[in-house]
Amino acid sequence: MYRSGSKPRHAQLLLSARETLRTYWGGILTLSLLFGTLGGCGAGSDPAALNGAAQDSGTQNVVSHTPMEPSLQPAPSDVPPTTTAPAATAPPATPTTLSSPIPAMARIMPLGDSITESSAGLASYRFYLWQLLHDKGYPIDFVGSRYGVGGAPSDRDFDMDHEAHSGWRADDIASEIQGWAAAAAPDIVLLHLGTNDLCQGQTVESTISDISGIIDRLRTVNPRIRILLAEIITCIWGCQIPTFNAQVALLVAAKTTADSPIVFVDQYTGFDPQTMTRDGQHPNSAGEIQMADRWFSKLAPVLDAFFLRTTKKSVRIPSISPSWA
Repeated sequence: MYRSGSKPRHAQLLLSARETLRTYWGGILTLSLLFGTLGGCGAGSDPAALNGAAQDSGTQNVVSHTPMEPSLQPAPSDVPPTTTAPAATAPPATPTTLSSPIPAMARIMPLGDSITESSAGLASYRFYLWQLLHDKGYPIDFVGSRYGVGGAPSDRDFDMDHEAHSGWRADDIASEIQGWAAAAAPDIVLLHLGTNDLCQGQTVESTISDISGIIDRLRTVNPRIRILLAEIITCIWGCQIPTFNAQVALLVAAKTTADSPIVFVDQYTGFDPQTMTRDGQHPNSAGEIQMADRWFSKLAPVLDAFFLRTTKKSVRIPSISPSWA
């Protein structure tokens, strides 16, 4: 029943619905203003659309939005302050093992008597060995205080430096080797010595002892020197060479070390003094070629190890990782 001074039931419901819509759109407008202030006008926060919505709800609101630099925008009191993650810090440096630099050149000293030096009209085994090493690309330098052969060589196309002394015995070499080695600084020594000792009446034992002394003196100059020690070639006079050579093998086993290896080289087996020497003792071209082949077969692995040596050095290389890792 309608009564004067009171609104009909449907009018009251309509007013209630309008109040509900007003409250709803007002809340949305507030949230939109809040997000617009924080991050600029983004998707879903168009001011014109919000004003239109407000007008439809019966509320007149005018939104004015001016873009601000993010760093200048005020943060609402109910938004927690932005925190920055701590900067990454480097942990303490840890030791890292590196290999020593690969040497650029191997310094090789051919050491001995006239068999190593050779004579006029011949090239010496050193010529043929140089060619073999050069053909394989090994960077080498023959060193020593002497040069050439005992006269004009048959071929000059090689490094003719050496430390061979015609007529010298092992005890003669032992007395001078320290100074020669200090001057030439060899990394590797090719040692063929003992023929003059034995053929001049020295004993096998004294000759072996003198060669052992040569090894010791070389190591005082270079504790990491590599030595290729040969069983010497035979001659037509015998001179106890087979007995001596048996002791050479024992000397190699006794003197070799990890830091300064000694390599046994068999120059004796298969050497025929009748066909491979010019005078029963000194090699001719055929003998020199065979000697070069024997040296090369043992020297090539030594050079491979020398150029790939890994002398350990401890250096510190810092690695940077986040502090939370």
